[in-house]
Amino acid sequence: PHNIDALTSLGAVLGDMERYEEALVSYERALTLNPRDPALHCRLGTVLRNLKRLDDALASHDRALVIRPDYTDALIKRGATLIALHRHEEALACFDKVLVLEPDHAIAHYNRAIALGELKRFEEALNSCDSALKLASTFTEALHYRGNTLRDLKRHQDALESYDRALRIKPDYAAAYNVRGTVLLELKHFEEALASYSHAIRIRPDHVDTHMNLAICLLHLGNFARGWEEYEWRWQVPKYREMKINTRAPAWEGRKLHGSLLVWNEHGLGDEIFYAGMLNDLAPYAQSITVCVDPRLVQLFQRSFSSMQVISRQMLAPMPHFDAHIPLGSLGRYLRSSLSAFPDRSMPYLHACSSRARNLRANLAQDKRLICGLSWV
Repeated sequence: PHNIDALTSLGAVLGDMERYEEALVSYERALTLNPRDPALHCRLGTVLRNLKRLDDALASHDRALVIRPDYTDALIKRGATLIALHRHEEALACFDKVLVLEPDHAIAHYNRAIALGELKRFEEALNSCDSALKLASTFTEALHYRGNTLRDLKRHQDALESYDRALRIKPDYAAAYNVRGTVLLELKHFEEALASYSHAIRIRPDHVDTHMNLAICLLHLGNFARGWEEYEWRWQVPKYREMKINTRAPAWEGRKLHGSLLVWNEHGLGDEIFYAGMLNDLAPYAQSITVCVDPRLVQLFQRSFSSMQVISRQMLAPMPHFDAHIPLGSLGRYLRSSLSAFPDRSMPYLHACSSRARNLRANLAQDKRLICGLSWV
């Protein structure tokens, strides 16, 4: 129990296995035996960063640097933690200090590129990537980030070449296949993007971002049935999970419901307006339908979908009883499974207030200048 080497090695193995809580315990025990070991403080900081305890991680890196101010590994790890804390200028200073101590430190050049990229200094980030690759030509992470930076610079073909270089070195690099697919998607090379996303998923079947990107690609290609299914992966993303409502009602699964159905918003105004194009087709599926939208859209939706109750999310506290519920973005699974399911839109599904429109039109007609309206949400 007092063997520092064994405790340190155990912590490293547990960290590699992503058993971070156990790794934390092992490193903390080792530090009680040798609290002046900067490497142990640095390792502890890495585990704390993986546990999202970023302030604690930063404190551990700082303790390592108090003991050994020129400890480049601690400076790099401190910089990475500062990036996670969105303190990018401070992170950049860490990497610059490393490069004063060790100008040929490829990892410092690479991390410097990330900090510069976060600061939108893309040309400088590209130069830092190239510096890292001059020192380590097979540095696949640097090639990957170089591709990302070239994409930010709208140099899409150059970005693809960088990802392809990384994949020649590391054929199972799922993240490179994923972002390569996104560049191809932006270039509207949908079939090639689909192949790239499929490669990524074969390597990492549970990679949420790739499934989300694949959903977009499939919908572009008109493969709606599979595209909507892939789109359900969004609930694995924390920002989407935070949008979920708290209800005991079961999820609606596309069958006729002899009861009440709640349809709730999950995105911004644009998406709510976009998905509302399916609400009229939903009407025959439930005896009563309640639609929850942003408060700014309530009047518009009440006017446009008069057979439904339209409320804002604030009215769901406390949660009324519903027999089933579904988010607006999931309606396509049941109502738009193929191109033939899209209606011929000869009439709009949203209706402006005629009196307000008439008054606004009259007021604007008195001004002979060019008038531009801007909605900022």
